[in-house]
Amino acid sequence: LGIGISRSASLAFVEQRLEQIVDLAIYFQRLVPLEAFKVEDGRALGYDLLWKADFSKQRLERLTEVVEKSNALRELCLRHSWMKAMLGAA
Repeated sequence: LGIGISRSASLAFVEQRLEQIVDLAIYFQRLVPLEAFKVEDGRALGYDLLWKADFSKQRLERLTEVVEKSNALRELCLRHSWMKAMLGAA
């Protein structure tokens, strides 16, 4: 990034900014209503479900968070009572 800044510090800075960009994209993706969903939105939702979730316990916690914050998933879970259980089993 500049003279006098170590390679590891530059890499850490870039990684942090990339994480912020992903978090911002996820925020806006969660605002998309179910009726406006497209294939790309479904893929993005899948990435959202797996983002920062390496273990089964983390995936279940992440699922709960995403369902609560995603307009489309919240609507699907209200329409279909089995949806959250199905997602949790995946």
